[in-house]
Amino acid sequence: MCFKGGENMADIKDAERSRTSIKEKLSNPETGFEYALSLVSGKFKMPILYTLSVYPTVRFNELQRYIHDISYKTLSRNLKELECAGLINRKEYPQIPPKVEYSLT
Repeated sequence: MCFKGGENMADIKDAERSRTSIKEKLSNPETGFEYALSLVSGKFKMPILYTLSVYPTVRFNELQRYIHDISYKTLSRNLKELECAGLINRKEYPQIPPKVEYSLT
């Protein structure tokens, strides 16, 4: 934002306070777009959602094979976040060994 010579310091400080960074906007989403962006932001969330859109139901190890450079912990955390956001379904079967399948909502 450019300021002209006739403006005083109070106006400049008010303008600086009114500007917010992208991180601050995402921490308090006000619009639908900001909310949607906060749900899918991250390095691996879009590849996970794309994989689930191509394959109807996918198990955890299959997802890890389809998305090559993702660690177990990162995939697990991203899947939990997407499940909490309501973007994917997690279906757990009561058997030994445990079987879990993921799909899009």
